[in-house]
Amino acid sequence: IEILVPSRYQHHHIEQRNDYYKHPAPRRMGEGRDLYGLKKDGTEFPVEISLSNYFDEGEAFTIAFIIDISVRKKNEQLLNEQKKEVSLLNVQLEQRVEDRTKMLRETLAELEKSKAATQIKQAVEKLYYGLLITQQQKEEAQAKLALANLKLYDVESALLAGKTIDVNKAGLQANIADEEQNILKLSILQEDYATDLRQL
Repeated sequence: IEILVPSRYQHHHIEQRNDYYKHPAPRRMGEGRDLYGLKKDGTEFPVEISLSNYFDEGEAFTIAFIIDISVRKKNEQLLNEQKKEVSLLNVQLEQRVEDRTKMLRETLAELEKSKAATQIKQAVEKLYYGLLITQQQKEEAQAKLALANLKLYDVESALLAGKTIDVNKAGLQANIADEEQNILKLSILQEDYATDLRQL
């Protein structure tokens, strides 16, 4: 079996295999760790391994179920990258809102000194609250988008594993497209509010 194990793990694998023979029981191999198999050409690929055992005529046998999870790992990597991008976008948006809020407060303080402050103040407050509401709607849309992507990942993983599921993959993809379009519209609306505020 060591021909399937990368060379840097072979020594430890022999010890672990011998320990398993002493106390055989069905379990997942390498719980909490990344496992790798070895191809004929020497390249490594991520695997998931489950162990089981049985006895036949007094002789013990061990079965190893090995699954290539390269596609799953690639999807997980893409999902993590997308989460990082969404997180970075949120940080940038929060900073922009904070900067604009500071600018608005300074503007409102100056407007209080003017005789025409009331009318202008109402216009600024309307735009300001419109900006905040749009930001909240955008964050909700981003949360829905992230959830739809997670569901799509689960569906694709299940399909790759050969499972039959009662989920409309095309519907999930359509939901993702709708949320992305909604986020784009909200971003444009935010810029419109910001432009109007700068002109006051």
